Amino acid sequence: MRDILTFVGGIGLASLSGGCGGETEASETEQTGTTAPVCAAGATQSCFGPDQCAGAQACLPDRSGHGECNCDGDGTGGNGGVAGTGGVAGTGGLAGTGGLAGTGGVAGTGGSAGEPGSGGDAGVGGTAGSGGSGGDAGSGGDAGSGGDAGSGGTSGSGGVAGTGGSAGGGGFTPGDPITANNREWTWVQVADSTCMNNTETGIGVNLNSASDKVLILLNGGNACFSNITCLMTANQADGYAKSKFDEEMSRLSNLAPFNRSNSTNPFKDWNHVYVPYCSGDIFAGNNVATIGSERHFKGYVNIGLFLERIVPTFPAAKQVVLAGLSLSGLGAVFNLPQTQNAFGEVPVHVLDDSGPPMSNDYMHACIQKHFRETWGLDKTLPSNCPECSSATNGSFVQPLMSYIGSRYPNSAVGVISSNEDTTIKQFWGYGENDCATILGMPPAYPTGEFEKGLADARDMLAPYPNMKFYELDSSAHVWLDNSPGSVTSDGVVLSDWLNQMLSGDPTWAHVIP
Repeated sequence: MRDILTFVGGIGLASLSGGCGGETEASETEQTGTTAPVCAAGATQSCFGPDQCAGAQACLPDRSGHGECNCDGDGTGGNGGVAGTGGVAGTGGLAGTGGLAGTGGVAGTGGSAGEPGSGGDAGVGGTAGSGGSGGDAGSGGDAGSGGDAGSGGTSGSGGVAGTGGSAGGGGFTPGDPITANNREWTWVQVADSTCMNNTETGIGVNLNSASDKVLILLNGGNACFSNITCLMTANQADGYAKSKFDEEMSRLSNLAPFNRSNSTNPFKDWNHVYVPYCSGDIFAGNNVATIGSERHFKGYVNIGLFLERIVPTFPAAKQVVLAGLSLSGLGAVFNLPQTQNAFGEVPVHVLDDSGPPMSNDYMHACIQKHFRETWGLDKTLPSNCPECSSATNGSFVQPLMSYIGSRYPNSAVGVISSNEDTTIKQFWGYGENDCATILGMPPAYPTGEFEKGLADARDMLAPYPNMKFYELDSSAHVWLDNSPGSVTSDGVVLSDWLNQMLSGDPTWAHVIP
């Protein structure tokens, strides 16, 4: 099977002021245009960031940067949230619980009890407990309890949440920036990243210090979910490290999105990041399973590790595109939450080339369930999207797309697909007959169903104007290996459509042959 840089036989898949105080996904308030909700005692309220909880309520982030306001309504302490000084509790009254640290994050201190309040002394309750010890993201835990309130005085505000640091699951801890020569491909080995064969991998970068835009391209290379498909998956046996990158380096600059000499390439002057494919899970997994041999499906975890190096390399970034080839295009959509969380207020857009999201009628629920179980997607789907993980039939694509569309209205999601993509049709065939042959070879996908699936997907995403399809009357698989100025559908040149997407042009629309 053919992906952009690797040739593998078989099926080509995978591929691009409230008082919350916790550092969650940076300022998605600006994306949604919402204001801090006021929630009643004993209730919960969804929140995206530090400006979306009323009063002293805590915003408890999850790994995607979202969470819930803690609406106990009793004046408990401000969110210890991210690392930094918790601040001083409100005048008198309740010392506060010290707040809750972001999930696994670096907890701030709860704050001291403060000076006596006008209604009496706050000293009886003691000082607020300090937050959980700092530590790295993911090791913080809950802040310590703040002690009981003093018997007198009015209820204090619970203290001002600390600033700085990062919340655990929903936060982001940057690592060291990448240093490389300008406009030269450079391999960057990334510690703790993992290929299917449990060897370390990394990324390739080609920097342009004159640009404030970043393209991150996820390569394709099949999907591993059975003995047969795993054997056909790129780099499944020997991983991907510097030696393979050196072999491919001369070809990278000629790959259309990385081609700096092609005037029709919208990304020609951008900073380029190449993510090779060796995890077998369309960059969505976090699991270890035995399929013929032990397989490490850590693609989603790898993206998080790569972002720790990528983000600090571009402190002045103004725009980011996360692109994916083949079903890594769907993997790019899957990784939008953690990528946007890492880049904070910098807009992140997604370009999905030939990994079209479809409803259960066309990408059947049984194959989605098989992916979910094999790759451990329950550990990587957004935890505050209950619909993403609650379907009894195991499906997740349709609710995930609705979640992305509603949560990230300022993130454009462009999907490129042939209306009779032979490769993806063969793959979708595994879902026929209730996945009866999912461990063997797939039956033929019904004639005409794929084009119907694309039309159904457009209807499914109609409520979200930030999501558009560029369809072609073809059976070809993957289009970004062509010069975008040479690809046309219904009179619209692909490079023009991409430029509309990137510029936020209000006339950007579906292209249907």
